[in-house]
Amino acid sequence: MTHSIGSSGGGRSRCTIGLAVVQTVADRRGVEQSELPPLYDWVDPEALERIFDAPASDLGGERRFVFDYAGHTITIQQKDRLSITVGEAATEPTAESDSGDESRSDA
Repeated sequence: MTHSIGSSGGGRSRCTIGLAVVQTVADRRGVEQSELPPLYDWVDPEALERIFDAPASDLGGERRFVFDYAGHTITIQQKDRLSITVGEAATEPTAESDSGDESRSDA
């Protein structure tokens, strides 16, 4: 799932990048934002704002930042537009798969 905000002219809406990340993950999971953990447990939301609010000439044009949040890989990318992509949720190992029993067959 990808969410785009703003334009190349730096004219983003009042929605912050951090809020957009949390909203995009909530939409992907079909839950309310309040059901997700705080973003700042994974990344500094103010740092995200500083990275993506800096003029493109200061950072060489295209920007990309990847991090994990609430079991998802988040990619924030900016070239012409700022986009937030939420990757698949990582699967937690189960007690069964963690038991070391390698004799299972998929036949």
